[in-house]
Amino acid sequence: TTFSASLESFSDTEAPVIEIGISSGEGEILIDAVRVEAEGGDDGEPAFNMITNGGFEDGLNAYLINPTRYDPEGRIEITTKARSGEKAVLCCAPTGGGMVHVYQEVAITSPGKYKITAYFKRNADRGGLTPMLYYYNRDTQKTQTKQLNGVYAYKFIKGEFEIEIPEVPTKKILIGAGIYSGSGELLVDDLALELVN
Repeated sequence: TTFSASLESFSDTEAPVIEIGISSGEGEILIDAVRVEAEGGDDGEPAFNMITNGGFEDGLNAYLINPTRYDPEGRIEITTKARSGEKAVLCCAPTGGGMVHVYQEVAITSPGKYKITAYFKRNADRGGLTPMLYYYNRDTQKTQTKQLNGVYAYKFIKGEFEIEIPEVPTKKILIGAGIYSGSGELLVDDLALELVN
């Protein structure tokens, strides 16, 4: 017999507790193949976000940054010009020297197809500003980026990038978003990583 139940919602700060067993009476039961699946909402938001602090409400907590690695005047700041919540991140590349982005270490426990999403909005474009989504696998030492077009200054645009992870990495992967090339300022909000299948 297969049994399923839905959990409508739970606190963002406390993970739900799921108990499986005998609730009353005497006897024995066998339980096998327990699986918890998240279902996405109607608004297209990720069902279960593997990114910590994806909305930057806790500032840059859980993120790694190195804004001057490629652009000597690069900056990363927290701003209130958010898509959702009260905060977003502002990536600044004044000289156009290269990538300025935030990234985060994520432990992968299941192989499969994953989707990276984030929302982008131009704050200032001084020439050829190109946003990106970023993935780095430390085991294979391979980087994948998706450069995005059609990002505007008047509204946030959703960027999506699907990646395949055929084997569980022994090391944490890196997931990031920000400026790939060009000069200017880019707002990033609601970074997410979810298992598709």
